[in-house]
Amino acid sequence: MDKVYENFNKTILFRLNHRELFNFNITKLLEIYDKGAVLLMTKRNEYGQRILIIRHKLFDELKIDINDIIKIILLVSGALENEAETQICGLVLIMDYREISMRYMTIIDPNSYANFVKYFESAGIRVKQVDIVGLPAIANTFLELLKSLLSQKLQNRMKICKNIEDMTNVKNLTVEYGGTENVNECLKYFREKVKESEVIMTKLNKSIEIDEKKMRNYENEKIFDSVGSFRKLEID
Repeated sequence: MDKVYENFNKTILFRLNHRELFNFNITKLLEIYDKGAVLLMTKRNEYGQRILIIRHKLFDELKIDINDIIKIILLVSGALENEAETQICGLVLIMDYREISMRYMTIIDPNSYANFVKYFESAGIRVKQVDIVGLPAIANTFLELLKSLLSQKLQNRMKICKNIEDMTNVKNLTVEYGGTENVNECLKYFREKVKESEVIMTKLNKSIEIDEKKMRNYENEKIFDSVGSFRKLEID
C-alpha cells in the first residue's frame, strides 16, 4: 500500500513539474491523431495487456514539437489508467521509427520520453514491454541516453528490433505489422478513448486539492497531504 501511495505522490508531482504537458489543445492533438501516428489496439494480447503503437514517421516535424507527441500519449493514458485490467496487466509500447527523416531526429529528446514512461509507471500503467523498431544507427546515442534515464527493470523490458520481423507476438497488431487489427477501427477506438481521457483529465485537474508547498517538501521528506483517488492494488 505504501508503494501505491508513493506512486500516487509521484504522479501528482509530475503533473506539477510538467504543467505544460497537461494543457491540452484537443483540436491540435486530434489533427495529429487523425494521421494515424498513435494507434491503440482495440484488443488486448493474451496476457491482457494494452498495446499502444507510436508511428513516428507520421508526425510532421515542421508543425509539432516533442511536447505535442508526449501530450497525445499522456492524453490517452488518462483513460488507460482508469482501467482496472490495464493497471494489473500493463501496457506494451511499440515505438516505430522506420522511415523517419533526419529533421525529425532533431526533435527527439530522451528526457521527455523517459518522463512519460515514468509517468505511466507512477499512474499505475505498468510498461511491461517496449519494442523499439527501425531506429537509425545514427540514433544510438539517443538510445543509450534513454536507457540511462530508466530503471534497470524498464531497461530489461526494452527490445531493439531492426525490422518488423524481429518483433515478438505481432498477431495482435495491425495488418502493417503482420497482425489482424484494422487501422481505421483502431483510429475510431482511439478517438473514443481520447474523449474519455479528456473528461478524466479535466475532472482530475479540478477535483484534486493539493497543498503544493507540502507536496514539494515530499520530494525530500516523503510526506504530504492530498485529496484524490488512486489505485489500491500493486501487482507487477
